[in-house]
Amino acid sequence: MGSAHNDNDGDGVRILEARFHHRGRPDEFVVVGRIFCRDPWVVLEVATNFEEHVPESCSADSIVSNLTYLAFLSRPRSFDALQTIVNRHWSFVVAEDETGSRGTLN
Repeated sequence: MGSAHNDNDGDGVRILEARFHHRGRPDEFVVVGRIFCRDPWVVLEVATNFEEHVPESCSADSIVSNLTYLAFLSRPRSFDALQTIVNRHWSFVVAEDETGSRGTLN
């Protein structure tokens, strides 16, 4: 893959950050990982040590399983579909890459 670009023209891989809101509150969440979207496929990258930030009342394995289900259910246009999900426990926002750019990897 090449460098990151701010545009989401659909030619490259678009990245979403997956956030789990264990209490159903928008201001409290754990970043589960990133979802790399290039129609029609998706790839989930689980955040390093995210399970350390999961409350005791939750199961890290169940959270990842649920996210995997949502990601693959959203195909073939996952980038758009995930951002429109109305669910108090999940949100998906456009992620920044390691250089601080938002958007697409070409």
